[in-house]
Amino acid sequence: MIVAEFFSGKNIVVVGLGRSGIGAARSLVSGKSNVWILDDSYDQVKSVITQIPDVKNVPIAEIDWDSVDYIVMSPGIPIIGDNTHEVVKLAREHDIEIISDIDVLYKACPNARYVGITGTNGKSTTTALVGHILHNAGYNIQVGGNIGFSVLGLEPLGDDGIYVIELSSFQLDITHHARFDFAALINITSDHLDRHLTMENYVNAKANLFKMLDTTGVAVISQDYNETRHVADNINAKRMMFSIHDDSDISNIDGILKNGANKFDVNGLDNLRGEHNKENIAAAYGICLSLGVKPEDIISGIKTFRSLPHRMEQFYEYQDLIFVNDSKATNADSTEKALLCFENVYLILGGKQKPEGIKSILHLIKKNAKKVLLIGESQDNFAYDLESFYLDFQRVGTLDAALQSIKQDPAASGVVLLSPACASFDQFKSFEHRGDEFKRLVQEIFAK
Repeated sequence: MIVAEFFSGKNIVVVGLGRSGIGAARSLVSGKSNVWILDDSYDQVKSVITQIPDVKNVPIAEIDWDSVDYIVMSPGIPIIGDNTHEVVKLAREHDIEIISDIDVLYKACPNARYVGITGTNGKSTTTALVGHILHNAGYNIQVGGNIGFSVLGLEPLGDDGIYVIELSSFQLDITHHARFDFAALINITSDHLDRHLTMENYVNAKANLFKMLDTTGVAVISQDYNETRHVADNINAKRMMFSIHDDSDISNIDGILKNGANKFDVNGLDNLRGEHNKENIAAAYGICLSLGVKPEDIISGIKTFRSLPHRMEQFYEYQDLIFVNDSKATNADSTEKALLCFENVYLILGGKQKPEGIKSILHLIKKNAKKVLLIGESQDNFAYDLESFYLDFQRVGTLDAALQSIKQDPAASGVVLLSPACASFDQFKSFEHRGDEFKRLVQEIFAK
């Protein structure tokens, strides 16, 4: 655990008690800060007080905001638009700086090196892949951030250590004091516009990572998107561009990874299948090469990597059916990447709908899905889209009902793919919860 002594004696309000908020409260209390906690869930507040007795909890109206030095904000708290949280408004009114747990980590461990990885899709896989390569190559590393591990729950590192951090646009909106030695932008496609309101705001949030990149650092960026090229054009540091379509500093075309005279065949990797993983491999290669890892050691790490849960996770077979958990696919772009990997698919689709919906992937669904099973609050909207495209679909409502329907099909064969193109929060706590339920139900229903 990180002990945040830099903030000793400061009055700090921690807002939002998810993984990052709890980690921040524990780290700051251990560093002798005065910590108040706020969360909309009274049960969560009670739980944290039990875990960390030295925190304080009082109503928002009773906090002396003029005495507060910092607000450590959890990334899920809305900071712009009509849903702006009350604490954000109070921070602006009282001129209190909002920071993130990433900022706290950097202030606590300023001598380590930092790798920041972001993008709309693939950032968790790329972060885990970089961590795996570096670990195999003998580097002293810690991996955390949006990948699911609170950065303040990691071990403290000095100048021989490297933090590999996955950063969402939400985290980048509120991180200002960290400094990165290496930074990667894998891709940018439309997402989270309910939070950022405009595509410009979303791109700017991603670009914040490179404002924190040391001028002696290295930026590894895809050249395959207008938005990523725009970000690259405004970076005052060394750039290493990559592409899965054209020649570049690093290219990964048709499974041949090239960088200068180095050329490697990375075809046939079951744990990194699909076009999207070509981006992840190229980005990871660029980061590790910039860190000084030998090319052959990078390739060895790529070939021994095992995919993360909930990301194209093939986990079960039953007669002529293969089950794939891609619960992390929370937008249409992610679902498109999954569908490109398979044919003859029972596609389980739906949840809390994103603004962009599924219209962009209807042609691909028609090509590769034999049937679509709709779940969650988006099912009526998606049914309208699918019906207008003459696609075979069924409103089933729940994962349980979707799987029961498939089992009752006497000719069931092919791939059962959970790739919802939606957030999970209508029926589940998180995409991980959704994926775990899917795996549990598959084995419960099909083992009978």
